[in-house]
Amino acid sequence: MALVAILGDTHLGARNASSHFSNHFNKFFSELFYPYLREHNITQIIQLGDLFDNRTQLSLKAYHACKSTWFDKLNEYGIEMHVLLGNHDIFYKNSLQVNSPELLLSEYSNIKVYNKPTIIDLYGTTFALVPWICDENKEQIYDFMNRDKIADICCGHFEIDGFEMMRGMPGHGGLPRNLFDRFELTMSGHYHTKSYDPYYRIQYVGTPYEITFADLNDPRGFHVFDTDTRKLEFIHNPNTMFARVVYNNGYDGDISSLANKAVKLIVEKKSDLYKFDRFVDSVKLTEVYELQIIENFQDLHNVETDGTISIENSQTIINHYIDKLTTSVDKNRLKDFMTGLYAESISE
Repeated sequence: MALVAILGDTHLGARNASSHFSNHFNKFFSELFYPYLREHNITQIIQLGDLFDNRTQLSLKAYHACKSTWFDKLNEYGIEMHVLLGNHDIFYKNSLQVNSPELLLSEYSNIKVYNKPTIIDLYGTTFALVPWICDENKEQIYDFMNRDKIADICCGHFEIDGFEMMRGMPGHGGLPRNLFDRFELTMSGHYHTKSYDPYYRIQYVGTPYEITFADLNDPRGFHVFDTDTRKLEFIHNPNTMFARVVYNNGYDGDISSLANKAVKLIVEKKSDLYKFDRFVDSVKLTEVYELQIIENFQDLHNVETDGTISIENSQTIINHYIDKLTTSVDKNRLKDFMTGLYAESISE
């Protein structure tokens, strides 16, 4: 059995290089990812783009925070990593020539960065590694992808039509799915939620950990691909960063589980103000990373589902607003554009 680890967007340095988030990311590597790789003798990783987060202002603080925990350990454990360039890795939007992985990781001979479509062979299985498509390389990549027989497996950082960009938010436009029907399996980064098309065998792998509140209750982790059986296994990351608490004249959950998390407290009813204040104090005493209290949620768009209150997220509100516009602009393209802006804003 020959296994290859598949790792989605890591966005190192996200959230303005917050030390708290860096620790959250490093916890994944030190407590889950590397122990699993060593236990199962995995020495090959394919990382599907957006290794770093900020295209133009990568924080040295963030790089320092992950260097010893992440990159130095690769070399220490004898692990080779194949890195595809993603859209967050490149300085110019229309060119891959200036990019953070090649500039920062050149000291590591075991880390290989791919700035053009390349075929590699791992344990007798061929992988087509395809970086982010932009104006500079799109003709080269389309020619590469349209060959009759390219490789067994395709790995990329793609925008593919109709897949969810984030949970509940499908993208519109992008590459047609039938472009990938010549592969046994396609695995892609870029979109942060896991999703799968069984007909065209396309798997968006998602991110290994929570990065924004939109990731709440959306499973995170990494995948392992067996080159013998061609099976892809998902390894769940149990560590979470965000929590949503509903207070209705009390709370029956475990307050201690909120420690070090960003918490959104939804107040349905608080008849006893003293009791509520004591509850808020007890939440703060757990040393939550961030506490946001939402009391005037009756002004938001609430939907009853299974007896619980579900508050629409910002993306849904944006989509509803665009749907009501009178405009000649393609509304699906406008939604995708606004979603991209929103995703960038919440990663700051």
